[in-house]
Amino acid sequence: SATATPPSGGGSGPGGPTDLTIDPAIGGVIDHTDINGASLRIILPKGFWNYPATFQVANLTPSLGQSLAAFPANEVLVGDHIHSIMGIDINNNEVTNLLQPAIMQFHYTDEDAFTVNEATLKLYAYDGLTHSWKEVSGILVDQSANIVKATVNRFSLYALMAELKPPAAASITPPGVKCPNRLVADLNCDRRVNLVDFSILMYDWGRPKNRLADFNHDGKVDLVDFIIMQYHWTGN
Repeated sequence: SATATPPSGGGSGPGGPTDLTIDPAIGGVIDHTDINGASLRIILPKGFWNYPATFQVANLTPSLGQSLAAFPANEVLVGDHIHSIMGIDINNNEVTNLLQPAIMQFHYTDEDAFTVNEATLKLYAYDGLTHSWKEVSGILVDQSANIVKATVNRFSLYALMAELKPPAAASITPPGVKCPNRLVADLNCDRRVNLVDFSILMYDWGRPKNRLADFNHDGKVDLVDFIIMQYHWTGN
């Protein structure tokens, strides 16, 4: 869901997209939270546009994002962080190039970061002219707070991506699970990646019932996840 508040802040519960209107005479904050606890905060300053505008913030499915343009090589989506941000002012004009830059703050969960290398976090914007994902420069990453911050001059589709962890770096404890030093692709917490984990992967094939089985965070369990499991295979 999303809420608009004065610049002092605000919050909302998880849910779907919400339309809201912000007056550029005072600016505002949009807080959007998805069903898995990740969030996006957009801070619109005073004077961001000439007229009040209605915004819609929504999560897209990873498959839709990839259908628009292939994700950059070696990059995978971080959790559900692929967002559509659209604005229409009271004169029915699309809010495109902002008069004052906005700040976007992405908060990802520990589970989102379980299989990715946080040092490689990048933010991409979809370019409709070239039909490709373009990296957003100048982002700030706070790994201790799980926050990625960017200053933007226009709204579009945005996706938070990173590279997968190498096997040697893939032992952490995912949140809410008493499983110290879990390996990527170790779905039953026995410190091995073997036929038991393969059976769990097959159970989750298609739309995952267990998000940990979606190793590359694209919203489905498929051949890519199977290849990642093969890469981390220990046997026994």
